[in-house]
Amino acid sequence: MKRYTLLLAILLIAVSFLFNSCRPPELEGAIVHLNAGRDDQAFELAQEAAKKYPDNAEAWYILGKIQGKRGLITEMVSSFDKSVAIAPTFQKDIELEKSSYFSKHYNDAVAAYNAFIKLEDREGEAAKKKLNEVIDNFNKALLIQPDYMA
Repeated sequence: MKRYTLLLAILLIAVSFLFNSCRPPELEGAIVHLNAGRDDQAFELAQEAAKKYPDNAEAWYILGKIQGKRGLITEMVSSFDKSVAIAPTFQKDIELEKSSYFSKHYNDAVAAYNAFIKLEDREGEAAKKKLNEVIDNFNKALLIQPDYMA
């Protein structure tokens, strides 16, 4: 009888570990779609996972990752902040993602500015378009890293 009780206890512990370590199905689907390059499906499932499981740090992290890929920088920063507020589990990954997007937008802004100063007509539509590109990219970079001092 002791043997069966011990076996049952071990089985219950194993089952509880199995269920506690599983991701919600929406989140698992989002990750599978994201890894397969199906960003639209991944985005829908990640939004659903974050809404359905608002205390799941990984759901917010994956949603933020997809939002970054889609150029939704304000939303990305918000999702990443929610993830870190829940648990610091993905903090290093989030910092890496944010650094990558900061660098991209900062460098794009500098490149657009350099293109602007080479224009002869700085009052025309092409110049206005370049300046808007500079402003947009610098604004996105500052959303990601608001304390940056250049």
